[in-house]
Order: sequence, then C-alpha cells, then structure tokens
Amino acid sequence: MLSEISEYIDSSLSRSPMRLWHQSRMKYMEGLKPQQMSDWLYKSLLMLQA
Repeated sequence: MLSEISEYIDSSLSRSPMRLWHQSRMKYMEGLKPQQMSDWLYKSLLMLQA
C-alpha cells in the first residue's frame, strides 16, 4: 500500500518541478517514526491534489 503511494508520487513528481523537493523530503522521511511518516504522507497527498 505505502509503496504503491510512493510509486504514484514518484511518477507524478518525476515530470514536475517538485522532484527536487520530493527527493529532499524522502531523505527527511527516512528519519521519521511511523506516525510522523503517515502524517507527512497525508499532508503531501493533500498538497499534490491542491
């Protein structure tokens, strides 16, 4: 499930100027606890839909 969402984000951002932002976020996410990860992912999906 999480990997599917990540692939969706990767594919959508790979052709967008947010890609560099996404890559820096991925490095940040690696250090997050699971609860923080889900909160961040939720906010990210909201931003992608905006």
